[in-house]
Amino acid sequence: MTTNRKDIRSAIKSALTGHVPSAQVLYGYLPHTFNHESPVVCLSSSGTNRIKLTQQGYAPLLFVNIHIFVSYGSATDDSWTEEQAEDALDTVEMEVADALLAASTSNLKFIWVDRSFADEPVEDSGETYLHEIIPISVKAVT
Repeated sequence: MTTNRKDIRSAIKSALTGHVPSAQVLYGYLPHTFNHESPVVCLSSSGTNRIKLTQQGYAPLLFVNIHIFVSYGSATDDSWTEEQAEDALDTVEMEVADALLAASTSNLKFIWVDRSFADEPVEDSGETYLHEIIPISVKAVT
C-alpha cells in the first residue's frame, strides 16, 4: 500500500499542534485567507518521489512545504513594528524546527530537504505578511 501525502500532512500537523505556541493558528493546508490572524503556520503538498523496490513495493519520499506567515504591519495596531514581525518569524521557525525534530518516529522520518527561504511578502485583506517556506521531505517507512 502506498502512502498518501494528505496522511503525511495530517501527521505533520499533529506533530506541530501544541508545540508551536507562538502561532495563532495552524492549518494542515494552505488557506485562501488568514482572517487577520498572525502568525499563521500552513502545510502544502509539494511532490513525491516513489522509488520502486524490487518485489518490496515502494519507498516513498514525500515533499511538504511548511509556510509561516507573519503580519508585517497591522492596519489596526500601530504598535506592531517590522522588527517585531521579523522576531516573530524567527521564533515560529525555531518552534517548528524543534517540533519536527522531536516528532521523528520509526514510522516517519523528517528530513530537511533544503534551507528555509523567504518568499515574496503576501497581501491578504489589506495586510502584508512576511512569508517563509520550510521545504521538507518525509520518508514513510511501511
